[in-house]
Formats: sequence, C-alpha cells, structure tokens
Amino acid sequence: DVMAIFLYAWGSSLLDLPKSATLPIIGFLGIMFAAMAFALHQSGRRDIW
Repeated sequence: DVMAIFLYAWGSSLLDLPKSATLPIIGFLGIMFAAMAFALHQSGRRDIW
C-alpha cells in the first residue's frame, strides 16, 4: 500500500522534519482519507455492480 509507505517514512523521521513539511503531509493524508471514505461509501451501494 502506497499510503503505508509514506506514513512509515514520515513517521520515522517526524521529529527531524521542518515545520514547513507538515502542510504537504496533511494535504496528502486528506486526499488519501477522502479517497478511502469515497471508496467505502461506494462499496455499500449494491446498484453499481
């Protein structure tokens, strides 16, 4: 999973990252969680299959 790779890399170097790096991390996580929420919502619909 691509998200797990990025989360591990950011998590292992979180204390060494500058404060300016938090905005791209939050943006990436927001996009990924929105996509996961949309996929979870779509999985509950039976009429799309």
